[in-house]
Amino acid sequence: MSGRITRRGFNRGVVWTAGVLGAGAAGAVAARAQGSGDLGGIDPSQPLLFASPTLEPFVDPLPRLPVLTGTELELRAASTTHRFHRDLPPSPALAYGGMDYLGPTVEAHSGEPLTVAYRNEIGAHPLAADFDTTLHGVTEEDRTAVPTSMHLHGAVTPPEHDGHPAFLQRPGQGHVHHYPNEHEATQLWYHDHAMGITRLNVYAGLAGMFLLRDEYDTGTTDNAWGLPTGEFELPLVLQEKRFTADGRQSIRATPLVPQGRWDGGTPGDVGVVNGAIWPELEVARGCTGCGWSTPPRSVCGICSSATACASGCWAWRAECSRRRFPRRACGSPRGSGSICWSTSGRSSRARRWSCATTNRRR
Repeated sequence: MSGRITRRGFNRGVVWTAGVLGAGAAGAVAARAQGSGDLGGIDPSQPLLFASPTLEPFVDPLPRLPVLTGTELELRAASTTHRFHRDLPPSPALAYGGMDYLGPTVEAHSGEPLTVAYRNEIGAHPLAADFDTTLHGVTEEDRTAVPTSMHLHGAVTPPEHDGHPAFLQRPGQGHVHHYPNEHEATQLWYHDHAMGITRLNVYAGLAGMFLLRDEYDTGTTDNAWGLPTGEFELPLVLQEKRFTADGRQSIRATPLVPQGRWDGGTPGDVGVVNGAIWPELEVARGCTGCGWSTPPRSVCGICSSATACASGCWAWRAECSRRRFPRRACGSPRGSGSICWSTSGRSSRARRWSCATTNRRR
């Protein structure tokens, strides 16, 4: 038997050795993080990831987002406290429009210009310790004088009102945004877009829905398409999060990345819908006067995990007990276009979609 080592064998040995040493080092880091109480629990089966506290699902009702209408609106970003789950204490968050988390749903009409007077009133930032000052545009000042830039995602907006990352307003400052709304009916969303901390501001709560109506999708019961309206239309903001042992939002996923350094994506282990962890919703069993099978349910949503992990996505399946409910997708980011039937789907981060549910078997 030859004593020579092939190049492939050598490389394989190096990779194997590096993997063993790396896993050992990572385990040691995880043990130190757990011992120092950085975030709380670390699941022994996943030593490289922080774990949220164990929480019982489906014990809190689904929050319904309030609606703002009109052609001249005000939105203020502020520091708040919010309870995400029945068994968690209220914890620091950010919000728009007087809410304690997220922002109200804005309804506007196609062809009608909208003015939004925005103002930054943020005090303490719940994730200030996670600001990475090695990133372009982020400074130590940002931790205490938090910059913001409100952006209407997906809209065709004049440059001076776009809310781009360098167009910043610090606490006490604001801007009057003018939106022409020259789209057909569609669903958009607004969120903060400040340079280097967009993910932190959105994760902390600065996001909201924007529904643009027209003569067909009016939002009223007599709309031309017969779409469900009122209590049967549900704007949903879907997020994945991690929480500390004391119930605070955490942007950190792994002890391998020190606090205050950018994490290349924070995969959450808890699902949050409209600010509630795994909420439940009681639905009506019947409806008359609409063109859909019962129970009709129009759902429009955004997936807003606020991380930069491009490979992550939300998966949904329409089921009730053992019976699957088809969903009729009737909206896209640019309007109410193609229609298709499906019992499941996947949506990546910062994507928008609209669908209607029915109990009709196909």
